[in-house]
Amino acid sequence: MTSDEAQGLIDDSSKFKELKDSTRDFINREDYSEIIKDTFIKVMEKLLSELGFKPTWSDYSSLWGTYETELGTNEENMNDPQIFLKYSKDLVQEFIWLHS
Repeated sequence: MTSDEAQGLIDDSSKFKELKDSTRDFINREDYSEIIKDTFIKVMEKLLSELGFKPTWSDYSSLWGTYETELGTNEENMNDPQIFLKYSKDLVQEFIWLHS
């Protein structure tokens, strides 16, 4: 999938919901009770691979930095898988911007 196609998927809320649901199923199937750096990488790899992307370690590092420092509020537990899902669209958008 090209960056433009991925952007179209992000912009189409029903299509992105399918991707988000698939990611939620993956998190539940793997029994990830919290999103720490190692699980973040595994979940992002799954999410981005469904879009046809093959992120590098520097991509993961950059996205983790964004997730850890730029998204969310002080009141949110960023280790909670539901919070990860809440910001998954922002993370995919960030990845597309990094590669455009």
